[in-house]
Amino acid sequence: MLLHLPGLVFTRNVGSIINISPQLGLAVRPLFSDEKEQVGCLFQISNQLTLGFSEEELIENLKSAVTEIVGA
Repeated sequence: MLLHLPGLVFTRNVGSIINISPQLGLAVRPLFSDEKEQVGCLFQISNQLTLGFSEEELIENLKSAVTEIVGA
């Protein structure tokens, strides 16, 4: 999933989202980055865990995480 998160980048809260994402079984990566930091406000969010989960469970986990991030 691709998200545009300018508010979280502007308030410098995107780092906390990136740090807790592995605990949720997700990977949050900036779409564009240089060697030191992200460039822009686009982020790719994807599942890290796939084995042992149904497709419905994976989609539901991703949807609920994105809802929390956007609602935060």
